[in-house]
Amino acid sequence: ADTVKSQLKRGGKLAPNQVFMTIVQFRPLTVEVSVPEKDLQHVKPGVTGKAVATAFPDVELPATVSEVTPIPVTSGSFAGKIQVKLDGVDGIVPGMNCKLTLVAYEKEDAITVPAAAVFADGDGPRNIVYVAKSDDESEKRTVKIGKKTEQKWEVISGLEAGEKILLKKPEDAK
Repeated sequence: ADTVKSQLKRGGKLAPNQVFMTIVQFRPLTVEVSVPEKDLQHVKPGVTGKAVATAFPDVELPATVSEVTPIPVTSGSFAGKIQVKLDGVDGIVPGMNCKLTLVAYEKEDAITVPAAAVFADGDGPRNIVYVAKSDDESEKRTVKIGKKTEQKWEVISGLEAGEKILLKKPEDAK
C-alpha cells in the first residue's frame, strides 16, 4: 500500500499494467501445505482429516487433500492443497494459520504394537516380538508387519488381540 499511496489519491495516476490491488476469493477455502518427502506416501488426494484455525481452537473443520505436486518444490518438500469446509463458520479468512491433522490410514480392528517392541533376528528384518507366557517365560514370535508410524507398527499376522508382548528383548533370547 505504501508504494502506491501517493498514486491512490484524487489526481494520482497509475502506470499501465501496474498492479495496485489483489482481490482474494474467500470461499472455497484452500489451505496450502508443505508435505515432507517422508510423509508423501500418506498424503494423497482424497485423504481426509480436520483443520483447526489458530484463532478458533475449539472449531474443527472437515478437510480433504485435493492436490499434491508430483515433483518437489524444494529439496525434500512437495506442495499440497487441502480443501476446508466452512459451512456456517464465520471469521476465518485467507492468510490465517491452522493446524492440520490427516487420517492417512484407519483400521478399526488393527493390532498395533510399539515400534520399539519389534526386534530383528540377527541381520534380518525387524519382525520378531516376544509374547509373555508366564511370570518369567516368553515366546519368540515371527510376525508380519503392515503399516508403520514412528511410534506404532501394525501386526497383520502372528499375534492375537489381547496377547501381551515384552517391550524389551529377554536377556536369554537368542
